[in-house]
Amino acid sequence: MKIISEKTEIEPIGLRPKIAAFYLAIGVSTLWALAKKEILTPIKITPGVTVFSKMELDELFQEKLRIAKTKQENTESTMES
Repeated sequence: MKIISEKTEIEPIGLRPKIAAFYLAIGVSTLWALAKKEILTPIKITPGVTVFSKMELDELFQEKLRIAKTKQENTESTMES
């Protein structure tokens, strides 16, 4: 996801809640539930602007991916036995 102007490309480091939820393919209410459980950290930029760190979103996704792969490998090895 890049913001492109005539002169530069900028990779955002913070995403507004609606975009952050879209980025993770979850609902906005699920995003806020993850924040409430302290799995994600909302960052208040100004009184009316909250963002989520893109790096933290990527780390959460990678962690969930590792867990899913491990479960899949365990299931496959159990089926082979």
